[in-house]
Amino acid sequence: SFSKQPQEAICQTMRQVLDVEPGNQMALSELLQYYAERNDGKGVEDISRRGLNYHPEEISYAYYLGLALAEQRKLTQATEVMQQGLRVRTEDVHPHLVSNVFATLGDIYYQQGKEQEAYAAYDSALVYKDDNIPCLNNYAYYLSLRDEELQKALAMAQLAITLEEDNYNYIDTYAWVLHRLGRNDEAKRYMRQALSLCSQRDANLLMHYADIFWALGEEFM
Repeated sequence: SFSKQPQEAICQTMRQVLDVEPGNQMALSELLQYYAERNDGKGVEDISRRGLNYHPEEISYAYYLGLALAEQRKLTQATEVMQQGLRVRTEDVHPHLVSNVFATLGDIYYQQGKEQEAYAAYDSALVYKDDNIPCLNNYAYYLSLRDEELQKALAMAQLAITLEEDNYNYIDTYAWVLHRLGRNDEAKRYMRQALSLCSQRDANLLMHYADIFWALGEEFM
């Protein structure tokens, strides 16, 4: 489409710049943003690898390459890339980016069944940005699944829905933590709210809702 042409033309130009000067930071950065906005995993992986090759201290390349690898289920490679990025990062890197790297590492560790490593990574993420909402939500949910540190989980889930009050996933997590604490009347109220905000039928939400009804001794409708 015509509206896309300028950006595609810029992409073309930046590619040409890299042909001449493969480590050009501006071209790499522009292209990384271009592919990330389009959810183009192959493009992101290609530019991230080039960027890391020339600028290993730039953690943004490690972050995006890690995300691209994680999407391909190459979890061990993803963690190695991100850990290396954290080790060699420059001092002036934005704390929010460092927080996102640690939060993503936490998610990957959890998928690998490494709960303690996941929790440590989440704790680090919250040191760099204490209101990292996806991190707060995931950390709270994973703790609640194992009935661990439920008060901490509740505080994190509550902060997440305070910061983003219309996100049904976050409300679901808060309701689920309340349920694990035995506060089922409150849990039912929040779960109903989560379901009302969810535009399609979500099996996970419905299962949580049914569990809360069962805990209350009520029939699930």
